[in-house]
Order: sequence, then structure tokens, then C-alpha cells
Amino acid sequence: MEVNRMLRNVKGQMRVVEAMITCLIVISGLTASIYLSSMYAVTEGVELEKTGMNILSLLNKPEVFME
Repeated sequence: MEVNRMLRNVKGQMRVVEAMITCLIVISGLTASIYLSSMYAVTEGVELEKTGMNILSLLNKPEVFME
């Protein structure tokens, strides 16, 4: 009776340890995937101004609002 209780306690503790190890693996995998997939896009201010002016000129056309 006492041995069964001790075995159940050990199994329960092992499940907790397995869950903690699994969490660490998942977190490290997500961190690595975020780090490896990050792309940095650099745009100049002139390009942003040109894009903004293009958008404004498109919105200035009445045909855009008709559609």
C-alpha cells in the first residue's frame, strides 16, 4: 500500500518535470523562429513621401469613390 503511494507520487513528479521541459522546448523554439525569421526593411524618407503623394493623388480622383 505504501509502495503504491510512493510510486504514484514519483510518477506525478515526473509528469510535472516533463511538462516543464516541454514548456522550455516550446519557448526556445518560438524564440528561435522569431529571431531567425525577422526581416528588417529600411526605407528612405524620400520613398515614403513619394508613396504618400501617390496615394493622395489616387484618392483625389472621383472615379475611385464611385467604385
